[in-house]
Amino acid sequence: MDRLPQQEPHKADLKKNLDQLQGEQVAFRHIGELTARAVVNESADGSPSTEDAKAITSATFQLSTGISDLYRRVDNLTSATLADAQAARTHQERLYRIATWVSYCLYALGWGFGLIGKLYGIDSMDVSE
Repeated sequence: MDRLPQQEPHKADLKKNLDQLQGEQVAFRHIGELTARAVVNESADGSPSTEDAKAITSATFQLSTGISDLYRRVDNLTSATLADAQAARTHQERLYRIATWVSYCLYALGWGFGLIGKLYGIDSMDVSE
């Protein structure tokens, strides 16, 4: 199961999501810097200047949009990975059923040959006689 995200299409999506997450971390840090500057430049009544408020609002909106896009992309990657896992599981279960029936047939065939050998008086498979 842990191999599924390493498949090529998923690997590329995973890298894009990681890069976008790192970009959102930078955007979040930028909002903190803007807020810190706004505190230094705030007016006597404690409110930030209009320019600072607009910059913080704009940066917050961009961060929110980016995080929403990232969430959607991660959700799509998760769905694709789970679909691949289900397909792999179905394939493995099919192989298991086939191997089980082959095993049953070979077991019955072995017992059948052993019984035929006993009925015809063959005691062993020793070829040195």
